[in-house]
Amino acid sequence: MLPKSLIVAVSSGVASAGLLGLLFLYVGDGRDPVFVDGASVSVVTDMAHYKTGQPVKIAVINSGTVPLESPGMYGLEIRGLDTMLLYSVPDQAPHALEPGQEVHISWDQTKSDGTPVLQGVYKIHIRASAPDGTVVRDDVSVQVLG
Repeated sequence: MLPKSLIVAVSSGVASAGLLGLLFLYVGDGRDPVFVDGASVSVVTDMAHYKTGQPVKIAVINSGTVPLESPGMYGLEIRGLDTMLLYSVPDQAPHALEPGQEVHISWDQTKSDGTPVLQGVYKIHIRASAPDGTVVRDDVSVQVLG
């Protein structure tokens, strides 16, 4: 027969794990934008993990209260964890982003030279500037799986 203290310890551990699981389910994964007063930009993806070759859907959101402008496609850069630049959009005409506006971009998991990326973790960087010259940035990590 098992000691009562062991049964109590295991039961409380199981109950705690269930409660923490529910808490994390409702708290989310931290991928939601945070809206603030002033200049702010947020980048979010539809998922955190992608299969090799699966398009990465990126949303760039003006999460502030002032209009933003950015070079090219919102200064989009995709880097490996070693900070090596793998993909960027060539300079284009500046893009404006009004408060609350969001733009969707799709990345096909290829480098700037057209070769596919390997499995791994990648950081998506976005930058924009406010009319007063304030530069705002955000990034999000995604993982490419086999």
